[in-house]
Amino acid sequence: MTLALLGAWVMLTGAAWTDWTRRQIPNGWWLLGLGVALGEMLGGGLPWTHGLWAGGVWLVGEWRAWRHPAHQPGSLSWGDLKLITTLTMLLGPFGLWIAAWGSIGVYVGAFVSWWRQGRQGRWTGRPMPWAPGAWVALSVFGGFLWIMR
Repeated sequence: MTLALLGAWVMLTGAAWTDWTRRQIPNGWWLLGLGVALGEMLGGGLPWTHGLWAGGVWLVGEWRAWRHPAHQPGSLSWGDLKLITTLTMLLGPFGLWIAAWGSIGVYVGAFVSWWRQGRQGRWTGRPMPWAPGAWVALSVFGGFLWIMR
């Protein structure tokens, strides 16, 4: 439990730092936090208190992310997907589970979009045509896992 909270803290602090300063943190920290949080999800799920805390941290940087210059009207941006994920957490333990899988989908989709756009610059905070689909796919997969437990 403590290790999972540490992993989540690393991910969320990095997300807030990236939003506030427009600087990319080293990818090793993202992978460490993602790996620890994913391990906790597969081992027993994220605690409810962490979900409330994570939602609060994400909402702080949400407005700036939504107003990011890379956001295109009519498309889902990094900030939009974070907001949807945060609101999903309010559905209780099931919502937390879905939000955690959806968050992983956002990062997978962002990375695939960056890769297919020529691997130039940062891979967050830019148009991500693959992120919404990855968010939906991994959220549905997480829901399926929840039902099968």
